[in-house]
Amino acid sequence: MKNDTASIIHWRNKPPHNCLPIAQKLMQTTGLLTLALSANCGSPLSVSVLYEGIDDCLPDEATRLNLSHPSKGWVRSVLLNCRHKPVLYARSFIPLTDAEQADFLHQQHEFSDIRHIGTQPLGIWLSQQITVTRSAFEYALTDSHQWPHWQHQSKLQLPSRRSCFSTASSRLLLSEVFLQLG
Repeated sequence: MKNDTASIIHWRNKPPHNCLPIAQKLMQTTGLLTLALSANCGSPLSVSVLYEGIDDCLPDEATRLNLSHPSKGWVRSVLLNCRHKPVLYARSFIPLTDAEQADFLHQQHEFSDIRHIGTQPLGIWLSQQITVTRSAFEYALTDSHQWPHWQHQSKLQLPSRRSCFSTASSRLLLSEVFLQLG
């Protein structure tokens, strides 16, 4: 995957002020975002997997994780849907060296099980990982074209958040882009 947009996203420690109140509220959810989105939707969410596989990190992921760019890792990009309408785009990135890629693919890495969660929301899977800690959130307004594996026509800047989940030896960076929340 080649990311045509080498633009770096400018993440901050506070949510953007110029987004819908429901987005403001959901962006600051510290529990399972899937449950909060389902409650807002009034219906269980479905997950559409857009991409899963080894891919390059994005420039801002490299910066956040202190990696050289391009670095490789496991990428999972999904849409969470409410009544068949996308409400959230999520991208997870697990940095992997060449040696770690083989371990990851052979189920010998702390986050290897992510390859088998299918259409289960990542948040539910992460909540079952007892050795995982989560960093503080970072927030930004992002353009849809900055997110690979997703075709979205919006020209709007979309409220986004990210956080890093860590174990003793592994990291998973989760970026979430809030879409139609009304």
